[in-house]
Amino acid sequence: MLYRFGDSERVFIGGRYNSVSGEAADGAATQDIKRTNLGFGWFMTRNVMMKGEYVTSKYDGDGFTGTKLQGAEFDGVVIEAVIQF
Repeated sequence: MLYRFGDSERVFIGGRYNSVSGEAADGAATQDIKRTNLGFGWFMTRNVMMKGEYVTSKYDGDGFTGTKLQGAEFDGVVIEAVIQF
């Protein structure tokens, strides 16, 4: 979901939630991945944008037991500058 506001809609705020659950093969243990993203941004000019995001991601389920992704989580902030030409 994304909302733009301001006189010329140059500022925006948005968010998304993704979730997936399943087995890597028939009869395998279930793997669950959940990701949440909340962001905001500002079009400084027609070609330059600044964007910030807060992201959380979590890997769960018995399908990850014994792998390097067992109990893996990410929680952090991302700041980007974009130039379009």
